[in-house]
Amino acid sequence: MDELHTLTGAYVLDALETDEEREAFERHLAQCAPCAHEVRELSE
Repeated sequence: MDELHTLTGAYVLDALETDEEREAFERHLAQCAPCAHEVRELSE
């Protein structure tokens, strides 16, 4: 799901709309090194 790549900022800000969206992004995050890197950078 390519749209998950666009959710890093919303995830860091805890602004995802639903628990399902957050859970889907977290599953994606576990397998996507570029998104994990971006989340780490935005969290600093």
